[in-house]
Amino acid sequence: MNENWFNKLFQTRLKFFIVVPIVALYLLTLVKVTLKTDDDYIGEQVYWLQEVGHVKSELMRGYNNIGLENYQAIFHKLFIYNGAIFSNVFGWSLTTLHFASLFYVIVFFGALYWYLKRKDAFFPKGTFPLVVVLMLSLSVFSEYSASFRPEVMVMALGFISYLFLDLYFRNNKLIYIILSAVFAGATFLTHLNGLIFVAAGVLLLAYKKKLSTSILFGTISSIVFSLYFADIFINSNFANFLYQFRHDPSLSEDNFKWWTPFLKVLNEQMRFLNSPKEIGFTILLVISLFYLKKLKKLENNLLIYTLLLVVIFALYTYSKTTKYLIIYLPFLALIVANGWQTIEEGNGKALTRNIFRLFLVIYISLGVFYTTVRIVRYAKSENLVESNAQLASCIPSNHKQLNVLAPGSFIFNQIDSFNGIMNMLRFTFFVETHGKPPLNFSQVVDSSKKYNIHYIIFDQQNCSYFNTNKEIKSNDARYSVQKSNEKFTIIKIAL
Repeated sequence: MNENWFNKLFQTRLKFFIVVPIVALYLLTLVKVTLKTDDDYIGEQVYWLQEVGHVKSELMRGYNNIGLENYQAIFHKLFIYNGAIFSNVFGWSLTTLHFASLFYVIVFFGALYWYLKRKDAFFPKGTFPLVVVLMLSLSVFSEYSASFRPEVMVMALGFISYLFLDLYFRNNKLIYIILSAVFAGATFLTHLNGLIFVAAGVLLLAYKKKLSTSILFGTISSIVFSLYFADIFINSNFANFLYQFRHDPSLSEDNFKWWTPFLKVLNEQMRFLNSPKEIGFTILLVISLFYLKKLKKLENNLLIYTLLLVVIFALYTYSKTTKYLIIYLPFLALIVANGWQTIEEGNGKALTRNIFRLFLVIYISLGVFYTTVRIVRYAKSENLVESNAQLASCIPSNHKQLNVLAPGSFIFNQIDSFNGIMNMLRFTFFVETHGKPPLNFSQVVDSSKKYNIHYIIFDQQNCSYFNTNKEIKSNDARYSVQKSNEKFTIIKIAL
């Protein structure tokens, strides 16, 4: 048995020379709160839920004429209500929204520790710190765990659902099935991608020839998820929900073609091979898959459940974005941990052990590198609140009567000040991702007049996108330049 290297690395004091620096780097990424993907788009939903009692979106006003500015039926229900709870306690801000996600990082690692503590006979004591290192070294987890997106909450609730399912298989107590089903339904209620935890639970129970329990699991999960429609029937109707669903900004017509699921499965590799960040982890996973003998024998349910999650997700989800890896990352990390343990116990050849160790070092090193780069980038970034205040100061003071078209991030600490803030992504990202030709500067000006926009704020990115330096004309009666410098350009629309 060749256990020494594994033991020394993750079961002795030596682990602190690896785990502590990785955790410390991760904590450093949290020091400065910076805007992340969808913080504005999803964060605005929490704001309006608090303000008017239901979700709507001024940022997406007028999109596809589906009435998002009045009521939004499609959103991450439990996640948004979770964000509202935190905002009611700490106040609505970017910091609060990020903490609403980070809370579930703490919940998850607590659940993972409890799970592994019960599994001492199977997983060695070094497994917990190893899984922590594997997860924090994956850049997409490190970054999105501190953003206002629902993946971490889905991951935590889904993992807890499996914990109770595992307890049921070991104790055969109905209470564990009930709890597992409730958490599975809650993951679905948090994000529609959470359906995979409901489906995986139902199918695993059916595979184990527990058909009646499988039906009970699915029924309870469905009852929990049915809460998704509560606010729809209170504030709108089912027909409006279906119409908004078909025209949701996140979806395109390709998502509704009959052949789409087949293409989704073929393209699933894109999630695992997107960049060196993911490829390093994928190599470790692939090597581990050749050493599943122990896992198949002692933790067969974990292996089958993980396979179901991955396959169902490949069929179901509309996007191959790497951030969705987070949802079932704990299960993949446990497989990698088990694979390495098996290899180090002498079940793999010396060459295999050395290859695994090499790629583990490369993977962790890449994680350290990308995390450090992010820390430096965050440190150099402008203070969002201050920069938004600077932009607002360039616009006449009667803000409550004004509508502006701006980057979505402008809502932070300014959403209370203006009558309405529309997101510039309405005319850039959401146009192009739905297969429509890009709009030019003149078209954006005309669209702004249609939506009664008083001012347009172009940041550096949008100045470049619309080529404002060349497109803005001093003799165009439709607008005038309010202020312009190397960082932004603000124009006043003649209404």
